[in-house]
Amino acid sequence: MFRLRTDKTERKVTKDKKTGAVRSFFGAEFVNNPSISSVSAPPVDKIDEKKTPIGIKAVEIADRFLRVNAPKFKLKGLKLKKLLPEEGKFCESVTYEQKIAGVPIYGGRIVIGLRKQDGAVISTINNLDYEVPSTLKTKTRKTAAQIKEVILRHNFGFVKLGEPKLYIYRHYLPTVFAPAYFQTVRKEMVATTTSKIGKVYLAWQIFMDTREPNGSWEVLIDDATNEIITVKDRQFYDTPKGKVFWPDPIRSKKDNNLNWKTDSKTLNSQRKEVKIENLDNPVNQKYSLSGCWVKNVDAEDPKFKPPTTKKNFVYGAKTRKFRNVMAYYYLDKLVSDLTSLGVPSFNEAVKKAGPISADPQGCWGQDNSYFKFDLNGMPYLSFGEDVLPGSNTPTSVPDATDAAIIVHEYGHAIHYFLLGHHDNSPFEEGFNDFLAACWLDRYNDNQYRREEVMLWDQSDSVEKNPNRRVNLFSNQNCDFTFSNKRFEDQCLSGNDYYLLGDLHASALWDIFLSFGGSSADSKVRKDAADKIITLYFDTLIQVKANTPLKNLVDCLSQLHSDRGGQKNIIQNPYDQRGSWNSV
Repeated sequence: MFRLRTDKTERKVTKDKKTGAVRSFFGAEFVNNPSISSVSAPPVDKIDEKKTPIGIKAVEIADRFLRVNAPKFKLKGLKLKKLLPEEGKFCESVTYEQKIAGVPIYGGRIVIGLRKQDGAVISTINNLDYEVPSTLKTKTRKTAAQIKEVILRHNFGFVKLGEPKLYIYRHYLPTVFAPAYFQTVRKEMVATTTSKIGKVYLAWQIFMDTREPNGSWEVLIDDATNEIITVKDRQFYDTPKGKVFWPDPIRSKKDNNLNWKTDSKTLNSQRKEVKIENLDNPVNQKYSLSGCWVKNVDAEDPKFKPPTTKKNFVYGAKTRKFRNVMAYYYLDKLVSDLTSLGVPSFNEAVKKAGPISADPQGCWGQDNSYFKFDLNGMPYLSFGEDVLPGSNTPTSVPDATDAAIIVHEYGHAIHYFLLGHHDNSPFEEGFNDFLAACWLDRYNDNQYRREEVMLWDQSDSVEKNPNRRVNLFSNQNCDFTFSNKRFEDQCLSGNDYYLLGDLHASALWDIFLSFGGSSADSKVRKDAADKIITLYFDTLIQVKANTPLKNLVDCLSQLHSDRGGQKNIIQNPYDQRGSWNSV
């Protein structure tokens, strides 16, 4: 009993690449656990394979599991010390610490997880070190007092020390860094180290609090040389918070009557608290809404300096500062997601351009927004507030409060990066509307009116455009369909210019739905969105010009086919909307 099975294929058992030792698994199906179908056993001193392990101590089950499976975990010759078990509501765990000559290996441990209901072994995480040199000296003649003296030789303004503890330590680069605010301090501390990646040390661990620089640290000191091996930050940080619409009040509240004239209290209730991430280092302890992907600027009238804060970016929904938070948050999330798709040309272009500038109170106060690039070719976004000359009070929804407008305008930057120029075709406009609907769908918790683009901006617009949507001429079960809109009926100017683009967006939306965008599972919808966006990025890389729709669709369907898909999945949504080959 308790023998680990590795013949299961539906879920993966991970193994060490060098030794073949099992590193992890999750699931009771991997273990021949004793049956509990008809037995209710009282506590016993030893495991009886013919009885259920109910009532048997978790440590005894874990001991038996390791003994039975020692060859699969490559335990021969290793010394393990059992630590106190941990108990959760539904599970328990037993941890074994790896030691050599009585000295623990830093991070060297194996954890066995058990189900409380029946004592079944359900998981293992194995971080044992199989390559500690046999020649490593584990004896030390130093005392704790001597190790403290090593620290005190360094010139800190104030030091408070914990008690040193001896470890066998293998040095690796840290995988989690402090936020930007503390990076300078971290670099200063790490600069005092002499460590080599992968090298194993007999090391003293000591916790330290300092001033000048301020911080709380974990220090590891080489027993042989008294040199600092590495410094780790003991503080856990949180990024500043802010509040944004999610993605807009109409969808989050499911209330079609909301607009810019709605009272502040109601609109404020539709804000959601979020983390404001990827920010630059603060200046004079104040953060600004500028970071690795986005930079708030005041480049156009009306003049308004972007906000700074020592704490959080929380402002009323009708304040001008709120528009800065909306622009930063949604652009930062969008660019972070798009770069994670792994399209090299896009990522390289974004890196070369640096953070995109955004002015949430721009466009000289007009009810308009746009993308452009400056004389040096650097991209720039400007969002209008719809304010009258000499006034700071908008007469309708300011564009930077509508996440769909923010995403749409960045869509122009995508074309600029991948085409090498600003195309400004109806199909660029259409893709940008599709991107706004498709990408923001992950923020529309209620899935309310998900096919409409810029719903919040149009809530009080005097020139509402009912065609600004992604289900034009749709065969999906939608409650709103324009069945008389077809590619061949539109021209390349006037309102038809945008209508032509949204027919393109509607075809892309149907493809998104066929990829999983109609799922009730938000993760499936996100994966479907990422898939179609990646395909479209690759399409833009190939067409590289102001191109007819035929080239876009042919390229998109070929790329999908090359990945094992069927071309008609791409072409059918266009075919049902008329003669797209001639547009």
